[in-house]
Amino acid sequence: MDYLYRDEWSMFPFLSMELACSQEPTAGHWYGGQYVQDLMQMEPRADDIVDIMMNQKGRLYVCGDAKSMASSVNRVLHSLLKRKLDISMAKAKEIVQEW
Repeated sequence: MDYLYRDEWSMFPFLSMELACSQEPTAGHWYGGQYVQDLMQMEPRADDIVDIMMNQKGRLYVCGDAKSMASSVNRVLHSLLKRKLDISMAKAKEIVQEW
């Protein structure tokens, strides 16, 4: 596993890191792990994400495949906001875009 910026993390004790591994680190084969977008939807993580976005002016950093994973993460953010805040999908997309 490549823990990007591992040494720097210790300088920020308030940071939280979640690891999602969907493939074997060496062979790149699916082994039944979880995708980051799966973990984002689990409680209490989903509540934490919405709270960070809406109340704490926080940031969410996701490292991974920019082609497919980034769009999946965006869809999950839209869905979380829609469900947790009881707003329209259009409003959820607007919030993510402005965030």
